[in-house]
Amino acid sequence: APRAPAAESAPPASGLAPLAPGRVLQRAGDDLLILALDDVSGELIVERVYRLTQDSGRYLSQPGKRNPHGYYLDDRSVQALEDLAQRIANLERTVAAAVDQDATLEDAEARALAVIEVGGAPQLAKHLSGPMSSARASVARLAVTLALAEEGYLIAVDPLAGLIDAHSDNAPLVARLAGLGAKLTGLRLATLSPAAAADRLRAWALEHPLPDRYARVR
Repeated sequence: APRAPAAESAPPASGLAPLAPGRVLQRAGDDLLILALDDVSGELIVERVYRLTQDSGRYLSQPGKRNPHGYYLDDRSVQALEDLAQRIANLERTVAAAVDQDATLEDAEARALAVIEVGGAPQLAKHLSGPMSSARASVARLAVTLALAEEGYLIAVDPLAGLIDAHSDNAPLVARLAGLGAKLTGLRLATLSPAAAADRLRAWALEHPLPDRYARVR
């Protein structure tokens, strides 16, 4: 008997659901993305991101806000900003504690790294310049510069030079600062005096203006 033709497989679902004109909804794991059509490029851009969260204990004392099914759409942008603000506050508290010797420089650096982890490098950049007129400002400058340098941000090169000058009598710290400077720039600084290493880093920064303030090396 002749074999029946194989059924044609259905095309894969796009996962896109139309919303208002020019916008679609797409699910990505637990996230719901609202994509909008850019009028200039004609490309889809991510306009908003929501996280589908099950939380049966939410709004127990506010029945008007509570969903009986326990599911809520949380705006990821709001959550991300709140998380960033909390990490910055943690850094500021740890810097203050380090000044009082209730925390260490390593603790403050770890807090700065946590800020960088969620895209907070621009918020840290304010600590890289200006007078170090207080112990708190000095600790913040050092912790933030170390963290940015560890993560490959070239914006840290010039501050590294200033810190080498400021801590020239602390050989272990100078060695680390110079090592980070060498990693970022490719300069050979290990055999130089602190003053010479700082001068080389400053010269490099002047000779290599950053096309992107937050350019990185990996």
